[in-house]
Amino acid sequence: MSKSDFVKSIVWASYEVFLAIVPVMIWIAILAFSVPNSSVSFHLPAFSFFCVSIWASCIREVPRVFAGENVKDRYERECGLALSLIGLIFSVICLVMAVLKSTGAITTLWGPFSAAVVTLMIFGTLMLFAIMTFKIQRKEFQRVV
Repeated sequence: MSKSDFVKSIVWASYEVFLAIVPVMIWIAILAFSVPNSSVSFHLPAFSFFCVSIWASCIREVPRVFAGENVKDRYERECGLALSLIGLIFSVICLVMAVLKSTGAITTLWGPFSAAVVTLMIFGTLMLFAIMTFKIQRKEFQRVV
């Protein structure tokens, strides 16, 4: 693989990931600028919703990327869907807890809630980026990675 193909793949994958998360990023930016102090808490539902959208995008893309019938594609499709479902389930749990806290139905959140949300955001974004990179390599450069 040439350097230019690698750079094209990285840029295109970044673009695809950005398009998947731009609505939520706008929501987060609006919340960040509407809060009087400069610190935005990860307890806000926007961040958990961000996690849900990332993991849902992973679930949507995994079967598209690993659509082959060979053993490697089946294995990668099953593993990718399993990881995406686990991430989605944890993200939905965080979203429900954040919404309940914001409506006042519960008074406190689980101790490391913010760490869980940040971890889900980071790993979800990295997984979606990797999936999009595989997709671009397969579709544009006819390379099975």
